[in-house]
Amino acid sequence: MRSARQFSLGKNEIAFLNGGIVRAPSGASLTVLNDAHFLVERFLIREEDARTPLRRLYLKIQCVLQSPPGDASASRTLEDAFGRTAREIGCAQIGAALAEAKGHLRAERPLEAMKTLRRAFPLEDARL
Repeated sequence: MRSARQFSLGKNEIAFLNGGIVRAPSGASLTVLNDAHFLVERFLIREEDARTPLRRLYLKIQCVLQSPPGDASASRTLEDAFGRTAREIGCAQIGAALAEAKGHLRAERPLEAMKTLRRAFPLEDARL
């Protein structure tokens, strides 16, 4: 079992926790004690907002988090997407972020991969 992970929800914010939906009417800090996957609403990206290569990759990881555990086709899709994204962008700094995110995914830490990609969004925006 991994170490506990904490996250906070603002007033009326939603989190998706292993397929369930949790809402905090007055805000809350939660600790996940097991290997459950969770997504906090403020970190979700909608399909129509995934207009750049990094954001499309982020959306794919988000979809994998929401798919059943052990879905091999989702993992293969991500492997292909990382290669495509690296070729499309062709920037060393973003390439380093992609490599770090890929490492997080291989270590079964998709939330860390998403955080890494979010940090690279400004670099991508500056290039576009």
